[in-house]
Amino acid sequence: TTPSAPDETKQSAVAAWEIGGAPALDVGSSQAPPLMLTEGGDVCIPVTAVTIILVKNTRLMCDTKCETTVTPCFQFAAPGIKLDLNGRRVSGPAEPPANCETTLTFAPGDGIASFGISDVVIHGPGLVEKFRRHGIALTALMKAEVKKVTSHQNCFSGVFLAANVRETLVEEVVSVRNASASDVAACGAANIDDVTGP
Repeated sequence: TTPSAPDETKQSAVAAWEIGGAPALDVGSSQAPPLMLTEGGDVCIPVTAVTIILVKNTRLMCDTKCETTVTPCFQFAAPGIKLDLNGRRVSGPAEPPANCETTLTFAPGDGIASFGISDVVIHGPGLVEKFRRHGIALTALMKAEVKKVTSHQNCFSGVFLAANVRETLVEEVVSVRNASASDVAACGAANIDDVTGP
């Protein structure tokens, strides 16, 4: 699997990916633009300071520590694809209630997000924890699935569905100790807001 590197600082990591397998990928500083995984497949990204853009089916082969603060760690950018957590942990930079977003700023520092991209699957088992906003955020989409995921210590919701999400399945999700920064906002295990039926 070969990611498209946004700048020269990532060229050595790209070369390692072209050799084959799923070597560790260092995706640089927080000032870099998002990194698009153009081919998907088996990936190992131990640490990232940029958003990883998903356009193909992707399976995690190692735990990922995300240092993104105002953008998602993983973001879907194409319909009809699956992120397989494969028993891995995706961790954010928050230590709730410290280092959380506020109800005033509410930047999308989510673990895994799909904003308006339908027909996506997030499949566990796997753990999504310690993100500055939501563990998983799905908005303005239809036909998504979230299965067998544990959401733990995210600052707002474990799984957040809003803005006319339709025909979406959330199944076998465990959500523990989320919403420490939600103040008066309705957050917690799964927050479902403005969702329509089938």
